[in-house]
Amino acid sequence: MKTLKNMLFALVASSLVFANVNAGEMTLNGSMEVAVTKIDGETGNPIGLENEMDIVGSTELDNGIGVSYKMTIDATTFDDEELVFSTPYGTLAVTSTGGPLDANDNIVPTAFEEAEYGVTGTSYIDVSKFSGNGAMALRYGNTFYGVGVDAMYTPRYGSGDGSDDSSASGTTNGEYGAVEEIVLSADPLAPLGIEGAALKVGYGKVEALESTRSDPESALVALTYAYGPLSVGVEKSGVLYGEDGTSRTTGDVIYARNVNYGAAFAVNDNLSVSYQETESLRKVIGAIEGEKSVGGSGTNSETLKADTISVAYTIGGLSIKYADSSVDNDTYTADTTSTASTLSIGVAY
Repeated sequence: MKTLKNMLFALVASSLVFANVNAGEMTLNGSMEVAVTKIDGETGNPIGLENEMDIVGSTELDNGIGVSYKMTIDATTFDDEELVFSTPYGTLAVTSTGGPLDANDNIVPTAFEEAEYGVTGTSYIDVSKFSGNGAMALRYGNTFYGVGVDAMYTPRYGSGDGSDDSSASGTTNGEYGAVEEIVLSADPLAPLGIEGAALKVGYGKVEALESTRSDPESALVALTYAYGPLSVGVEKSGVLYGEDGTSRTTGDVIYARNVNYGAAFAVNDNLSVSYQETESLRKVIGAIEGEKSVGGSGTNSETLKADTISVAYTIGGLSIKYADSSVDNDTYTADTTSTASTLSIGVAY
C-alpha cells in the first residue's frame, strides 16, 4: 500500500497552498449519559456516567477549500482531534478519531447496544483490534463512479496524540509500525433503481517491527438494507495476528472470524426496537508457512455466541435506552455463559 501512503501525503501537501482565510464559525456540542449495568459475576458499582464535549470550528479559504477542526473532550482529557480539508479532490484529514475499519466494525442495525457488548472484559476480537489506535493519521475520503473510498495511513501504530506541532504521536508501541486501511462502499441495487442498500468491503494491515512477529491483517464485508421503518443487515469480518512473542512462521497464530446479524424497526419517530446476534470463532491455528499450518499448538478453537434485544425512546435531546444480552461460551471458553442488562438515560446538547 505504498501508493496509498504517497497519495495521501501528496494530497495533503497540495491542499496547504497559501490562501487568505475568511471569517469562520465555532460551535460547542456534547452529550452526557448515565447508565446502570448489571453483568454476571461483576460485583463493582453498576452505575456509570459518561460525558463528552465537542468543539467544532469551520471556515473557507479564498481558493474554495473548506477547513474544519474538531476537538473532543472526554471527561477531563482531550480525547480526539482532527483537522479536515474539503477539496475538489476529496476530503483530507489529519486525525486521531479512529480508522475506517473501526468505524465499520459491526454496522448491523441496532437501536442501542451491539450483541457483543455483554461479553466479559475485553476478550471479544474484532477488526477494531488494530484500527483506530489513537495515533495521528492521514485520512482521505471521496466517491468515484458511485463507489465511496475511505482510506487511512498511520505512520506509527500506538496511542497518544501529538500535544504540539513538534511532538510525536503513536511512539509508545515498539512492536508495530505503519497502519494502512481502506474501506470501499457502494449501493449494489442502485443500477436496478432500488434505494436503501449499502455494501462495504474493507481491509487493513499493520507493519510488524519485531522479527518475531508477522503483519496483523483484518478484513470485513457488510451488507445493510433499509425499507421504510425496517432495517436489516449482515456483516462478516476476520482478524489474523500472532500471539505475543510469536509470529506466523514460528508460533501460534490467532484467527478470529465474526458474523453479525441484526434487524431494527422504528415503531414511530420516537420508539425503536432491535435484535442482533453475533457468532465469533477464535482459533489458534499454529504457525503458517504460505497457506499451510506447520506448527504451533493448533488448539483452543471455540465459538462465542451472543444476542441482544434493544429498545430506544427519544424525545428531543433526551434518550432512554435498554438492552438485554446473553452470551454462550463467553471469553471463548466452552460452557461459560453470562448475561448483561443496561438501562441508560442520555442528554445531548
